[in-house]
Amino acid sequence: MENNGFSYGLTIKKITESIGREANSNLLTLGVTVSQLHMLMSLHRAEGHTLPLKALESDFCMAQSTIAGLANRLEKKQLVAPVTVSGDKRVKHIRLTDAGEALLNKAHSNMQAVEQRLIGGMTAEEAEAFRALLLKAYFALNPLKEESADLPGKDHL
Repeated sequence: MENNGFSYGLTIKKITESIGREANSNLLTLGVTVSQLHMLMSLHRAEGHTLPLKALESDFCMAQSTIAGLANRLEKKQLVAPVTVSGDKRVKHIRLTDAGEALLNKAHSNMQAVEQRLIGGMTAEEAEAFRALLLKAYFALNPLKEESADLPGKDHL
């Protein structure tokens, strides 16, 4: 298929960077980064608002040291707390605190504003098609994650 020099990947990367910059700027007032917010959101969606760090490593496709660093910074801010779930203390779990839940509620309106800017120039039909195509592209690149992907709206393909 001819694309006249257009790069889908580069365009997606630039969109991601733009969203990240704006989101980080908005989140600066709340004292968290986008990555930290995503971790809080994952915990919010989890049963009992608790997850093992190992699950976050695979969900985020990040190294153990990176996930541990994110968790430690959130723990210092009292947005997450360590939890002993099983007898094995080597398996570290964290749970979302009430303060973390409150921060998520504040961040929600910021996230919605950025999302609205992303699709602001689209009709409702175009926005729906855009969503469906993004999910289709994601699953084309991540076929093994289709069943377990934690993507809002993935069930509406």
